[in-house]
Amino acid sequence: YVAVFFVFLFFTFTALSMISFLVPLDSKENAVSVRVEIPSGTSTKRISEILAENNLIRSKLLFYCFNNQI
Repeated sequence: YVAVFFVFLFFTFTALSMISFLVPLDSKENAVSVRVEIPSGTSTKRISEILAENNLIRSKLLFYCFNNQI
């Protein structure tokens, strides 16, 4: 039962960590418009880099994985 408990804790912690990456970076009160140009044909990896460079996403890896459904 101890092993099951630790597995449960691990998955709970992992899920909560992933959820924190999906919430907006800032509140609506502090929102600022940002224009980002993403050329046609740009790879998902490069898009994640562009968005991260402009502080629009928290995690390049999570963005990439979520959009490639890995």
